[in-house]
Amino acid sequence: MSTPETTVDTSDLPDYAPVPRSALGPAVNEQGYYVGRVERNLYWITDGTYQSAFLTTLGRRRAARRAAHDR
Repeated sequence: MSTPETTVDTSDLPDYAPVPRSALGPAVNEQGYYVGRVERNLYWITDGTYQSAFLTTLGRRRAARRAAHDR
């Protein structure tokens, strides 16, 4: 059994809906990613498409600070 074909006038609709600025996410750095701190030692990283989260430990943070300071 076939259904009758209907026609809908779409001439008054916009070509697209504008993308909200908040949907674009944070700007990535020159290396192509963004790292943000969620809280304490929880961070998230994104390249604008894929997202991941990671935890740091106290010992590694101290080592990273020392390495940055020694430069």
